Amino acid sequence: MVLIWEGRILSCSVGDHVLVGRGPGVRLRGNDDSLSRRHARIEVLSEGVRVTDLNSTNGVWLGGQRKRVARVAPGGAILIGRCPLLVGRPAPGPAPSGTVVWGDIWFRSSKTTRLLSQTALMAQVDAPVWIRGASGSGKEGLALAVHRAGPRSGGPWVALNCAALPDSLAEAELFGVVRGAFTGADRDRKGAFERAHGGTLFLDEVGELTPALQAKLLRAIEEGQVTPVGGGAPRPVDVRVVSATWADLDREATYGGFRFDLLQRISVLRLEISSLRNRPRDIGAIYGRFLYELSGPSIPLPAETLRDLERRAWPGNARGLRAHALRSLLGGHDGLDGLGGATSRDPRSAAAEAIARHEGNRSQAARSLGVSRSTLYRWLSAAPRASPPGLTLTEAATDDEAQGDAA
Repeated sequence: MVLIWEGRILSCSVGDHVLVGRGPGVRLRGNDDSLSRRHARIEVLSEGVRVTDLNSTNGVWLGGQRKRVARVAPGGAILIGRCPLLVGRPAPGPAPSGTVVWGDIWFRSSKTTRLLSQTALMAQVDAPVWIRGASGSGKEGLALAVHRAGPRSGGPWVALNCAALPDSLAEAELFGVVRGAFTGADRDRKGAFERAHGGTLFLDEVGELTPALQAKLLRAIEEGQVTPVGGGAPRPVDVRVVSATWADLDREATYGGFRFDLLQRISVLRLEISSLRNRPRDIGAIYGRFLYELSGPSIPLPAETLRDLERRAWPGNARGLRAHALRSLLGGHDGLDGLGGATSRDPRSAAAEAIARHEGNRSQAARSLGVSRSTLYRWLSAAPRASPPGLTLTEAATDDEAQGDAA
C-alpha cells in the first residue's frame, strides 16, 4: 500500500501501524493547525487502510461525514483535520520504479503528487470544479478522481463530450427529450443531468457549447432543474458539475466568447493539469500503464528506454504515448513518426513535421500524433514557443521536477 500525505509518498506493508499528527513521534507529520498532536492511527490492511480518530479536535472525515473509524480502499481519500490522505498502491510492471497508482492515474512526479493532494481536498467540497489542460493531458481521469474521492462517489458518473455534440441534438443530450418532440423521438429519454442525479456530471470541452446552450446550462445549474426538449414541467436534478477544457475561458469570457456568469458558476474550484513535457517523470509511468493494459505484466522499462521517452516532447500527451506503446508492441519501428521528433519542443513544429511526413495529408498526420484534426489545426495556428537561451523546455521541466523532488 502507498500513502500520499502532504506531497510525500510513504510505502507500507500489511500490518503496519502509522500515527498521524503534528506532535513528536508520529510517522506522518503535518504542520496544519487543524491537526492534533496525535490525531489518528492508520492500520494497513490487505484491502486498504483503517483510520481511527484518536479523540482529535477536528476529526477524521470521509464523504462529508465525521468518522470515529473509517476504511479507505486504494484510490480513495480521507480528510484528517483539513489535510487529505490518499491511499494508493505501487504500480505493477512494466512501469518504472516509484510509480504509484491512485484510482485510474499512474504517476511518479512530485508535481502530480501535489496536484492529486489538491484534487482530493477539493473533492470533499461539494461544489463545481473546472479543470484546464491540454488535449490528452488527463483531464477526464482527474475529473473521475474528484468523483470517486468525494461525497458523491456512490452516485452515478456521467461523462459528456460537448465538442462531439451536434447542435441539433446537444440540448436533448443535456436535458432530455419527451416523446414526439421531434422526428425520431419515439420515446421519453433522460438527458445527462437526469442520468447523473445524485452523482457527478462531467462536461468535457465545455467551451464548445453554443451561447444558447450556455444560457440553458447556467439556468440548470443555478435552479437545480431541467426542462426536457418538448416537455412542459421542469424536473429537479441534484448533480455536481465537473467541467474541463483546453481553452482559456477567463480570456474567452473577457472578450465575449464564453458567458462570464456561467464561468463563475462552473469554476468555483479550479484545477490545472500540465502537459507531459512539463512533468517528464510521469511519462514512463503512463507508458508503463499502456504497456500493462495492452500486454499484461512484464519486466520494468530499461533505463535507456525510459530516458529516451522522457526526452521527447509528446505533443499529443497521453494519446501520442499510447499510440507509440501500441506500435512498439506490434513490432513497428520507432523512428520519429508520431512523436514530433526527439528534438521537437512545441506542438506547432510537431504538427508541421507530421504533415510533411504524410505529404500534406492532415488526417493521417493527426492520427500519427494521436490527436484529433481540430487539435492539429489549433497547433498549426499557435505561435511558436521560445525556450530560454541554452535550455530546452524538457530540460527546464526536468530541472523543476528535480527541485520539487528534492524539496
